[in-house]
Amino acid sequence: MNADRRRWAIASVLTVAVLCSPLVRGQDSFPLSTYPMFSRARDVRARVAHVIARHADGSGTPVPPRVLGTAEIMQASQIARNAAKDRGRAEDLCRRVAERIARDGDHHGVVAIEVRTDDFDAIAYWEGDRAPRRTRIHARCGVAGGDST
Repeated sequence: MNADRRRWAIASVLTVAVLCSPLVRGQDSFPLSTYPMFSRARDVRARVAHVIARHADGSGTPVPPRVLGTAEIMQASQIARNAAKDRGRAEDLCRRVAERIARDGDHHGVVAIEVRTDDFDAIAYWEGDRAPRRTRIHARCGVAGGDST
């Protein structure tokens, strides 16, 4: 075998070895992927920090992002997550949202605001079971004039 063929053979073997290395290392990596994120058991819990408006009948609904001071859903989500990390922030957000709800004519019957984190079973949620598995209330405050309809 001449020197050029030997170099090409070595280069070919090295290229194939590099391409197959993710299979040996057990990693999800370029250029070959074993996609382990689909083969491992995953946590089915979905944790959601949000602000809930409690109505006189006991029901609750998430407040729209504009009540949190933004038009963006992702920003509203981050505002709730940040507030859930600190009791003082949660209480401050709760008071501000309660004041906005009290001034806003679109939220009749809202008697309280909750800044909370709910854990849902993600699979059960999409099968229709929307009840949280666990709820942590970080702050709760009343809404002035909330008992009127």
